[in-house]
Amino acid sequence: MTTRIVKYILILSVLAAPVLAQDWQKLDGLEIEKALSAQTLDFGQATQDFLPDGRTSYKTKEKSWGRWKVKYGQYCSIWPPSDVWVCYDIEKKDVGLWLRFIGKDGNIFTGRYVDRD
Repeated sequence: MTTRIVKYILILSVLAAPVLAQDWQKLDGLEIEKALSAQTLDFGQATQDFLPDGRTSYKTKEKSWGRWKVKYGQYCSIWPPSDVWVCYDIEKKDVGLWLRFIGKDGNIFTGRYVDRD
């Protein structure tokens, strides 16, 4: 390859990177409240309901109940018997109905909006 072609490839890859990064946008506290309150997400093997009063249920074969809130621009939840709140950054897919939860350990959980029963 000529040096000129290599330069063009490098320029195009640098210009494309911001576009790819924009597929997901981080939500702030108010956007998280709006994105989750009175919604249901499907995580593939489970669904989770986010009630406006701060209760949340996670259903696989059985349903378990916890609490959720927004604190310091993150989604936080607590699930009995634990008394520890665990918080996640939330990102929304530009196109589609997808949200992803990113833990401080880097784990990512992706859910899709569904109609509530």
